[in-house]
Amino acid sequence: MCSLRLVHQVRRVAFCFLCTALGGAVALAIGVSSAFAQQQGAVAGTVTDAETLQPVPGAQIYIPGTVIGTITDEEGAYRLEGVPAGQVTVEVRLIGYKNASQTVTVQEGQLTTADFQIEQTALELQDIVVTGVVAATPVIKLPFTVERLDEDDMPVPGSDPSSMLTGKAPGVTVTSGNGQPGEAAHIDLRSPTSLDVSGRSQAPLIVIDGVIQSENGGLADLNGLDIEHVEIVKGAAAASLYGARAQAGVVMISTKRGADLALNTFDVTVRGEYGFNQLARGIDHNWYHPFLLNEDGTKFIDSFGNEVDYAEFNRNGNGGPVLAPPPWDPDAPGTSATSFQTLPYPGPLYNQTDRFVDPGETYSLYAAATGRFGESRFRASFESFREKGIVECTDCATRVGDDGFRRYNARLNIDTRLGSQFDLALSGFYSNSHQDDSARDAFQGLLGQSPAVDLTDTGCLDITTSDGRCVTETGEPGRLDPSYASYFNGLPREDADVTKAAWGRNPLYDLAMADDTDRRTRIMGSAYGTWRPISWFSVDAGGSYDQTNRRLSEFRPKDYQPITGGTMSEHAMVEQASVLSISTGFDYAFLDGDLNTRAQLRYMYGRQEFSFRQVMGESLLVPEVRSFDNITG
Repeated sequence: MCSLRLVHQVRRVAFCFLCTALGGAVALAIGVSSAFAQQQGAVAGTVTDAETLQPVPGAQIYIPGTVIGTITDEEGAYRLEGVPAGQVTVEVRLIGYKNASQTVTVQEGQLTTADFQIEQTALELQDIVVTGVVAATPVIKLPFTVERLDEDDMPVPGSDPSSMLTGKAPGVTVTSGNGQPGEAAHIDLRSPTSLDVSGRSQAPLIVIDGVIQSENGGLADLNGLDIEHVEIVKGAAAASLYGARAQAGVVMISTKRGADLALNTFDVTVRGEYGFNQLARGIDHNWYHPFLLNEDGTKFIDSFGNEVDYAEFNRNGNGGPVLAPPPWDPDAPGTSATSFQTLPYPGPLYNQTDRFVDPGETYSLYAAATGRFGESRFRASFESFREKGIVECTDCATRVGDDGFRRYNARLNIDTRLGSQFDLALSGFYSNSHQDDSARDAFQGLLGQSPAVDLTDTGCLDITTSDGRCVTETGEPGRLDPSYASYFNGLPREDADVTKAAWGRNPLYDLAMADDTDRRTRIMGSAYGTWRPISWFSVDAGGSYDQTNRRLSEFRPKDYQPITGGTMSEHAMVEQASVLSISTGFDYAFLDGDLNTRAQLRYMYGRQEFSFRQVMGESLLVPEVRSFDNITG
């Protein structure tokens, strides 16, 4: 009883104190109102639609920084009372319309008019994510971060869709391997998770239309115009659905399927592109050398004391180059520690990259057909892509260069509903690409080449004609320097000994003689079905398959220097990844929708296989016959 009485007394005291404070507040408010009643005015007006000029009811009208506000009536009219005199800003807001504001001057005891015409705007719906979650979930409800990129976020498709992710999402780093056409880029999410990556990959798991990619699959075969949206999960949040391979994150790509097409509609898209590449800036070369020159600086002094041109070192009985003495002691012999590349080359100079590096052009032709009829929809697309190589000799009598990269791919997506309870989604993809690797080392060779060497020189000891022939004054075949590794008629001479060239190996030699190719074929397919017997229960089952066939071929002809007899090799790789999965989903709302419960039970079986085969041989029996039956050694 004592405790009850105590509580009663405390409550009564608190109530009385509240009444006293309230009474004081009311008295104070009355005093303030009477003091400032003459310093207030009113604002009234109407809100109409800027396009239809019809009244807009339900719009919120308020003065920022105050508690003064109201809502427009059925006629779009409003009235704000008790507005402080002076300049005030009146704002209007309504979902589906752009915000609007006006600054008006309120007179003491007067009514000020402020009419608004507001413009409609599209509502931005909340993104829905399906990666790493049991069911489609709004972004705001996710317990982890998912970046979603739509088609509008990637307006310029690239030859490799990986490049489309550059700078589009925080923490996503895309690194190009060697810049060669058709070479896949590497994707990192956030940062590497370990310094020791032996035996495992730190690349994210890539899923395309439900097809889990093999570890070396990549995105280089995919066409960027087929992509509808990309979802990126950083970290291991999606490992619960995709297993340990998702520990570095997941990049989930969904291709276009005609979902936004109107019923009973057929659409055809044709797109052609032409572009060209160029170096961002010129490549700096070293225009100086450390070798000994004659007194007037017009000739080099070889190791035998002869005055020679740079290209005559170690040829026709001449010696090699001699390092110049140090500037502080002209009588001392030059060494690698005292001779510096500070002396200008005599004679004509050649910028090797300007002459032979041409970043090339790109061509692309894309066609797609999309249809939606009844409960079914489909999308079929085809692409032809070509990117020329970067090294080319147009000064040679016969063109020397690499063929660059070619790719052809086709995709078919089909979605249909069978009855009222079963949905089926099918996807198929085929890609075939050819990459010329002959210029793989030519670019590096050009960068290290001396500017004093004309790489297109034929080594002719008589007269070189405009078409590259070496002739005498009477028109007979001219004399060729057998120790000069150069070109005659645009092709390397059979009697050229590349090991005796004064300035090292001519990088254009391998470009003309060697033939290195990388052929790749990619096949992907998936089939997934959903059975929903009741609204809150579903069963999903399906599978996917991804196979990459890659063949690297290298060929050296019979007269190739310095390997006599020619060589041939082939490396064939096959990588396969297959996945089967079945899951049951539960999605039920309790308490009139206040409690939403989701659960999923899933089983997934995955298998990845890799096979490698290598065949090599040398000594060709018949020149230019590319068959291992032609190998004798």
